[in-house]
Amino acid sequence: MKGMREGLLGLTVLAGVVAIGGLFLWVRGAQLRGSRVHFFAQFGDVSGLDVGSPVRFRGGSGRPGCRI
Repeated sequence: MKGMREGLLGLTVLAGVVAIGGLFLWVRGAQLRGSRVHFFAQFGDVSGLDVGSPVRFRGGSGRPGCRI
């Protein structure tokens, strides 16, 4: 009986941790299956960079999805 009680307690704690983690992700608006990440930045001078210009991030290929 004691082992069953401890197992139930462990499952309850684990379910609570998962629920709190899920709530945290939900509040932040995280998407677990989405591959899109949107950034917003403001700069005083971008040296001629226009809206829609390809942007390299860490030497990336400048894919069509990587645009301002």
